[in-house]
Formats: sequence, C-alpha cells, structure tokens
Amino acid sequence: MKDYREHYIGGRWVPSHSPQLLDVHNAATEEVIARVPEGTPEDVEAAVA
Repeated sequence: MKDYREHYIGGRWVPSHSPQLLDVHNAATEEVIARVPEGTPEDVEAAVA
C-alpha cells in the first residue's frame, strides 16, 4: 500500500495543510490500496489559483 503525504499541485508535490489521511479502496475488492492526504480549503485555493 502506498501512503502519500503531499498533493500534486502546479507540477510539484506540496505538503497538505491537513495531517489527516483518507483511505483509497479498490472498488472490486474493497481492499485499501493507498492513503492520501485530506484536502483543505487552503489546498484547493493553491490548486485552482
């Protein structure tokens, strides 16, 4: 399983503003295949700016 601690924004990996991680599940098996950082309003602003 892969743990990501950053978001890919503007062509580079940047730290998330949230320490929380979300599980990503394989829809066919329901197995957790990765964990990704929870996005915050600040992360969204950086992504769409």
